[in-house]
Amino acid sequence: MSVDQQTLQAMMKDPGSHFAAPREVLSSEYLSDEQKKAVLESWQVDEQELAKATEENMGASDRNCLAEVADALGSLDGEEKGD
Repeated sequence: MSVDQQTLQAMMKDPGSHFAAPREVLSSEYLSDEQKKAVLESWQVDEQELAKATEENMGASDRNCLAEVADALGSLDGEEKGD
């Protein structure tokens, strides 16, 4: 079973509202590896932009999960390579 394109787009637009943590993306039974990677990459961009804004005193984040997203992407890449 997979998600429809509209749901995937919503997940990519705001991953944090669909998943409590990046690792939850990895354990989703409804996303293909390609879809998981797309969601995590989107989340990574969001976190990078948030970190930059915080650096520039344009906003503060209660929690930055950039490292968690990178770890999840690394795990997914390892699975795709057969590690």
